[in-house]
Amino acid sequence: MSFNVLAIGDSIIKAKVDSLRGWAKRFSEQYTHEKKVDLNYYNKGEGGDTSSDVLQRINAALEFENYWDIVIVGVGINDSRKRGVPPTRYEVAPELFKNNINEICNLLISADKVDRIIFSSVLPVIQEMTTPYKEDKYYFYDDALHYGDILENILKKYPKIKYFNFREHWQKLSSAKKREYMPDGLHPGPAGHRYLTNLALGMMRKTY
Repeated sequence: MSFNVLAIGDSIIKAKVDSLRGWAKRFSEQYTHEKKVDLNYYNKGEGGDTSSDVLQRINAALEFENYWDIVIVGVGINDSRKRGVPPTRYEVAPELFKNNINEICNLLISADKVDRIIFSSVLPVIQEMTTPYKEDKYYFYDDALHYGDILENILKKYPKIKYFNFREHWQKLSSAKKREYMPDGLHPGPAGHRYLTNLALGMMRKTY
């Protein structure tokens, strides 16, 4: 029996800094191992992607299989990114972000070919390392929290969607542990992805 998982979103889903494994793949591997089913895993994460990009790409990604046991979505931190001199312009304005998330949710819920849907929370950045992160890309701690709150509040309207609230655990970590898990201030490294994997498995077991 095969178990199809699609992961789509930004660079944290893509997991370049974890040799393309990342928490979503680690979680899927462990979860299917426990369920004794064969995993077909598709990673459609892209570095720099926003909710607008995911909304544009998701229909094509869904076509890779006739049926999806799980679709994992991880997005939001790049929407909160600021540009300009001074950096005051959001990459994706909050109202557009809200609309995009609602559209993604409705699309997935209405798709007959999708069983379970998971969204992961927006992780706060280590601001002193991300302002700027590169060139004119600025990631601010408070903006990450703001977009994370928007995402969380929207998902409360969709009881069929499972929300992996990594943020509430992440914020309880010491500063040293956050730096260990997120060495560039923005992307979890291998240790960070392993930490998120364990959180995800615990959250999943409480539901399914």
